[in-house]
Amino acid sequence: MAVDLFLSNFGLLLGVVTTVGLKVFQWDALSKAFFYEMFLKVWLPNVPIVTLFCLVAYSFAGLYRGTRNEPYVGRLILVGKSVGFAFLLFISWVYIRDVFVPKSTMIAGWFYIFIFVLASRLLSTAFFRQYQVTSLENYGSSDG
Repeated sequence: MAVDLFLSNFGLLLGVVTTVGLKVFQWDALSKAFFYEMFLKVWLPNVPIVTLFCLVAYSFAGLYRGTRNEPYVGRLILVGKSVGFAFLLFISWVYIRDVFVPKSTMIAGWFYIFIFVLASRLLSTAFFRQYQVTSLENYGSSDG
């Protein structure tokens, strides 16, 4: 759960970096102070909101129920549904509260969130299907 929430906030940060940061370093008209201002006014205040919305959406959409034996396509659909629900909550909050978040940042950030959460789910599925994880006590006693 904590990994998903961390990855969600990191994804939104990456959205700010790629959409705003790249433009700041490409265009001479934009100063580096603009990037820091966007970082402080767009990403940082939204960390608790994104965390809350992702926690609620991921829980209600079923991301945290026992899905270890779920096929890869099932996990893809579940992650898409969960991240989509969180995005819907976030975008509703942005428009109701009239919060300043550039649309390109929002789209890129939520794309990164989807990719990161999906990658963590698919990698854990592949790992646990390939390897048997046991405790050290059980590992030592299985030889004898």
